[in-house]
Amino acid sequence: MSKKKCFSYFLGILLVMGGMSSAHAEAFQKEVILSPMLGVHHFHHDQDLDTGFSLGAGLGYRFDPRWMAEIMVHGSKTEHKKTAVDTRALHVSANALHIFRPDKTFRPYGAAGMGVLSRDPEGGKADRDFALNAGGGFFVDIVKDLAFRMDFRGILPPDGMEWNLAAHTGLAWTFGRTPAVAPILTPPKPLDSDGDGVPDYRDRCPDTPPGVPVDQWGCPIDSDGDGVPDYRDRCPDTPPGVPVDQWGCPLDSDGDGVPDYLDHCPGTPVGARVNALGCWEIQGLTFGTASNVIESQYHGILDEVVAVLRRNPDLKIEVAGYTDSRGSDAYNRRLSRERATAVRDYFVRKGIDGARLRVVGYGPDNPIADNDTAEGRARNRRVELTPAP
Repeated sequence: MSKKKCFSYFLGILLVMGGMSSAHAEAFQKEVILSPMLGVHHFHHDQDLDTGFSLGAGLGYRFDPRWMAEIMVHGSKTEHKKTAVDTRALHVSANALHIFRPDKTFRPYGAAGMGVLSRDPEGGKADRDFALNAGGGFFVDIVKDLAFRMDFRGILPPDGMEWNLAAHTGLAWTFGRTPAVAPILTPPKPLDSDGDGVPDYRDRCPDTPPGVPVDQWGCPIDSDGDGVPDYRDRCPDTPPGVPVDQWGCPLDSDGDGVPDYLDHCPGTPVGARVNALGCWEIQGLTFGTASNVIESQYHGILDEVVAVLRRNPDLKIEVAGYTDSRGSDAYNRRLSRERATAVRDYFVRKGIDGARLRVVGYGPDNPIADNDTAEGRARNRRVELTPAP
């Protein structure tokens, strides 16, 4: 492999390494390094020049813990071996240095660069060539901002056949540091395990399902305050203080469709038809004015009640008759009892034990409609059933 190819590979490796950012770059202070040096310059034997004493300096800018760009100038005085003519040589180059142990006292480095090599014989014509160079060296800290430096280079003119060697030693003085910019630290967001927007340290309901609206404490919204959150509440407008089930609906202990807090007749048997107050009403059964006769059209309605009583053989009921407001109180109480008795007798004829049926007449009490209208009075002439102890 030719010397030129070796140099190309070495330079390529340095360039690839230059693309790697340092793990410490964020905290690094960029700096300028001035290196006055002295040494020797050895010329290839084909050039017929003696090895000469060399003086020079380097001015570098260390922009990364592992990388430095540097301009180097070295001048030497030598003599032609055959003619004894004094010759001045000058090498000016731009270089890249890769520092292998940037945070240590002893810091070796590799270097590569390019520039101009001139040879100027006294009384003759100067010879200037473009030249590549490669090599390395090291820094050793002496005190803060001052280090001992050694540098070794191979200098190769374009023909690739006349390697020159240069070795220099000196001091490296560091100055002009640029303070590192402290990274802007964004504090981490507080942990919010259930993703409801309320951080865990304040979340009183840490397992809220996704998408459920919550209050400032991370608990699901409960608009009616019944203890069942809105996302699960099937009865969202429950009045304050009303006991509810797991779905947020008011309790309905007897299952008649009227919640307990509105039910005036708790304990209604299953299947019984009730009015808005939860009372078992023989709905549709009415009596004519001053009459206690059950017309045949109402037998089907009464048979539904009989079926309920048969399904509940231990159930005892109060059969309560009512009238409208016309007539005397005494008359209406007697008439209302007669209406209740007529219903009781129908049930007995259908096989219901009369001991389970207690008859009472309330007259015009507890109206369910307006007695000022014919329709309202007809509705008040009724019979209601209530479970009895």
